[in-house]
Amino acid sequence: MSRRLLDALEQNLATASVTELSVDRLARDAGVSRSAFYLHFEDKADLLRLLYANVVEELIEAAGVWWSLPPGSTKEELLDGFRVLLDTYREHALLMQAVVEVATYDPDLRDEFDALMTRAVGEVVEHIRAGQESGSIRRGLDAQPVASCLTWMTERVLMQVLGTADEAEAQRHLAGLVDVYWHTLYQRDDSC
Repeated sequence: MSRRLLDALEQNLATASVTELSVDRLARDAGVSRSAFYLHFEDKADLLRLLYANVVEELIEAAGVWWSLPPGSTKEELLDGFRVLLDTYREHALLMQAVVEVATYDPDLRDEFDALMTRAVGEVVEHIRAGQESGSIRRGLDAQPVASCLTWMTERVLMQVLGTADEAEAQRHLAGLVDVYWHTLYQRDDSC
């Protein structure tokens, strides 16, 4: 039932915000009764939290592709890793936009979103520190604030630009995002 509701929600989010959608419409489009919906979920925000939790795991796994790149990886390998994240995000861009919208007034969803971002920042901190130990990332970087800035920048770029851009524009901005990461973390030439 969750998969059908996710599909119905994402389909409807193409034309309406989550606050505009009724439970009746979501249940109908998912092929479930209203009572079945309320048997499993308190409200739309509860549904959104569950669906978001599932998507978060996909996003963490996708981001893990670049987090786990070995020392000495090329810029092209970094780009390939970010493509996996982009593709995963774009698959659920409307849901992610709905999460950010609802998180402004739903404290539980806001806490879950904040937990995802904290987890992502922590993963990037670990990546930076491991890279500094191996010599593949500049040692002079302060891992925590750099990881926080990069992670929040990436979230905004995914949300505001890459999630809804056409393919050519998405690839162009993805290359720009990778340039920022490359020059911030990996570039060896300090003359730039």
